[in-house]
Amino acid sequence: MFGPSRGERANTGDEKVASAVKTDFILSAEIMAITLAAVPDGSFWMQALVLAVVGIGITIAVYGVVALIVKADDVGMALAKHDGSSIVGGMSRTFGMILGGHRVSLMTSK
Repeated sequence: MFGPSRGERANTGDEKVASAVKTDFILSAEIMAITLAAVPDGSFWMQALVLAVVGIGITIAVYGVVALIVKADDVGMALAKHDGSSIVGGMSRTFGMILGGHRVSLMTSK
């Protein structure tokens, strides 16, 4: 047939998710190791508190970036729907199309 079958696409998706989870785990472990190295002389509770604060901060930062990408898509779609008959409308439509086009490159990996 033409292209991969539905099962092959599902396996590819599963492989990407598994790869993303492994990458996330490795990056999280590296961040925690760097954090522990920054507080070597602290007590157990100080190290635990610092790890918790860094973990929460990194989580908020990552989900914040994801939310910005999703919002950029929404804003781009809204701007792309503007009527292009006026100069401002044409500029906002063009900006919306550019924003939507770059969003795709942010979310794909090759």
